[in-house]
Amino acid sequence: MYDIYYKLIAERLKTAFPELQTVDLFTDQYYPDENGEVFINAPSAFIDLGERIRWEDTGTYTQEANIDLKVHLALDFTGDTSFYDPQSADSLQLDAAVFQYLQKLHQSLHGWQMKDQASSLTHSTKFTRISSERESQFMAGSLQVWIVTYRARIFDNSLNPDHDRTEFTIPSLSVNRP
Repeated sequence: MYDIYYKLIAERLKTAFPELQTVDLFTDQYYPDENGEVFINAPSAFIDLGERIRWEDTGTYTQEANIDLKVHLALDFTGDTSFYDPQSADSLQLDAAVFQYLQKLHQSLHGWQMKDQASSLTHSTKFTRISSERESQFMAGSLQVWIVTYRARIFDNSLNPDHDRTEFTIPSLSVNRP
C-alpha cells in the first residue's frame, strides 16, 4: 500500500503545485555531499511517510493507522540568505516568497483526501496540517528547507477479498400481478 500512498501524494503535489521542479521520496537529498554541494532543482518537495506506522486491525480484513506525512519543501533563492539584513527590502521580498510557497503547499494538501480514481477506493481521511518548521540544522548557500507535517487516518484493505471488486448493476425488477 505504501507505493499507492506515495503515488497518490506525488500526483497531487505535481498537479496542484506545478511550480515544483522535483517531487520525490525523501532520502536526505538536500544535505550537502562531501564537497559541500547540493544537487537538487528547487523548488522541490520530498515526501516522507515516516519510519513507523502503527496499524490497527479492524477485524474486517482492513487495517487503519494515523500517519504524519512530512513534506520537505526545498526552496532556492539567489544569493546567500543566511546573511540577509532582517530590515532590508530584499529580506522582506524573500520572506514573502517563502510564505507564498508554503501557502501553495498548504492549499495543495490541507483538506485533501487520498482517493484512487482507478479503483474508486478512498485511502485516507482528509489531511490536516499540524506543523511547519524551518530545517535549522541545514544551511547551504541560498537553499532553505521547510518541513510541513500533515496528519490523516489511512486505510489498507488490500487483504480484503473484495478490495478489487468491480461495480455491477442490478437490472430493474418488475413484478407481474395477476
